[in-house]
Amino acid sequence: MLNKRKKIKYNEAHWTLSSQGINPNDQANKVLQSKTGNDISRHFAKLNVGSDFFEWTFTCDSEPMTLSQAPEDDAMIVRDEYNKLGEQVMKCFSSNSHIGERFLHVPNEDFIYYYKDAAGRIQIVLTGWGFTNRRGPSLGPTFKKIPIQESAPIINIGFTRDGEMVTDRKFLLSTAIQSKPNELTTSADGFYHFDKPFKAGSEFTVTDEISGKEFPLRVEADQTDYVFDITQYAPIIIKVTHNDEPVVGKEVALTYRGNTQMLMTDGNGNITISLVFIDNEEVTAEVEGCRETRVIAPEGVEIAISLKTAVTSPMVKTVDQNGNNVGGYHLVLDAVKGQVNIVTDENGCAILPEMEVGEVFYLTDDNGQKLSFQVNEENSEHIFPVYLAPPVITPLLKVVDQNGNPVPGYDMMFAAAQGQYNVRSDEMGIVALPGMNIDETFSVSDAMGNTMTYQITPDTNEFYFYVNIQEQMVRIRVLDTDNTPLDNLPVYVDTPLGTFSSMSDDYGYALFPASAFVDKQKAKVRFTVTKEYRMRKKQQR
Repeated sequence: MLNKRKKIKYNEAHWTLSSQGINPNDQANKVLQSKTGNDISRHFAKLNVGSDFFEWTFTCDSEPMTLSQAPEDDAMIVRDEYNKLGEQVMKCFSSNSHIGERFLHVPNEDFIYYYKDAAGRIQIVLTGWGFTNRRGPSLGPTFKKIPIQESAPIINIGFTRDGEMVTDRKFLLSTAIQSKPNELTTSADGFYHFDKPFKAGSEFTVTDEISGKEFPLRVEADQTDYVFDITQYAPIIIKVTHNDEPVVGKEVALTYRGNTQMLMTDGNGNITISLVFIDNEEVTAEVEGCRETRVIAPEGVEIAISLKTAVTSPMVKTVDQNGNNVGGYHLVLDAVKGQVNIVTDENGCAILPEMEVGEVFYLTDDNGQKLSFQVNEENSEHIFPVYLAPPVITPLLKVVDQNGNPVPGYDMMFAAAQGQYNVRSDEMGIVALPGMNIDETFSVSDAMGNTMTYQITPDTNEFYFYVNIQEQMVRIRVLDTDNTPLDNLPVYVDTPLGTFSSMSDDYGYALFPASAFVDKQKAKVRFTVTKEYRMRKKQQR
């Protein structure tokens, strides 16, 4: 139960009455009871009127609060409930009832209490209801004529455009009987701030000078800010043509107020869009490098873009399969303007005659290779691939000892893609190898286990095979009467220095150190052909 006292002030004539009021015969209570039901009258608190105070009481589930103290979330709900209650009260009276208009009236939000019930719902209780007509019904024991002070708020007038406040906006404020309206201008925050109060219920006409829009203004007791939307939209029509024909499905960049959006032309080559009209703002349309700019106007703007066919002189480049430029290469150009012979320069490049962007042309070489190309404005270089057969190199292998001297008659094994076979250096220590392509590899190995691998390069056709010869050797070849080499046969040389032995190779050669032979002294060579050796040779044949 809330008990609240409020001192009577000379300028307060808005008092709370209740259907359960102290004076059930009071005219106001009778009107309330006769016109409304309990679902409405339950919102009005019980009033006690003393000699110098008002006292009202009502029962609620929790501590009540006034609307002026309410958090924003609660305040929105309370105001909504208050407005709904006002509509319910007005429905109980005739449309032209003066008493109905004054029935639900509070001086300010301090006279509206609310609380939350057990279910968490907001319930409002009116404590400032009454008549503004001082000649209205009796108000109980206190009966005195008190002058009424009508509410007179200080108001602010502003304008929004596209959701944003408009600064420095000129407007006119006038009444129905005013011959010359007042010309005013909004400030930096978008409002014109009046320094004198306006009587609640006063009616004015607000006219935006630039657009000419008129807005009615009725001053409400509980409202200070009045904002009017002056957003205007201007139609923008963009027409894109090429050779006087409409261009369908063309992307156009439209820039307005620093924002760019991509649009597409319709089946007639047109784009229609509405933009927020702002004085002296420019709108720009751009497509394929063609740009047109217009100042926006309230009645709309038409932007016509005529596309021109771009021309360029493309370049062709001839390169081989390895990506190297091929200079001096002959090509035949077939284009819209005819056929032209082209020869690339030392860098493999040639500038072609001027052609339109998007045009298709053909290039044919002397080998009958024909390729098609399309002129591209962003990249005017075109590659014509040329296949060049790799050159054949005939390499020379030079066999040298550790001192760099040629080693003649040296036996080696050659291995490459062509196959594997034995080779021997000539009297100059040179071996002529078969022809090979650039980047091809081959290997050479000797009986000592030395192996070297080589790669053919464009700049090198001579290769060296190094032999580590510790001492000069003497070769003795063993043949039978048919001049057939006797291989794998022990051979002995008797010299004054002693007897030396060696095994003949596959060619019948047996090597002996030269130092074993003494100058001008005879040496005896001997070997034995056994029965087993003859049988083995016979089986090999």
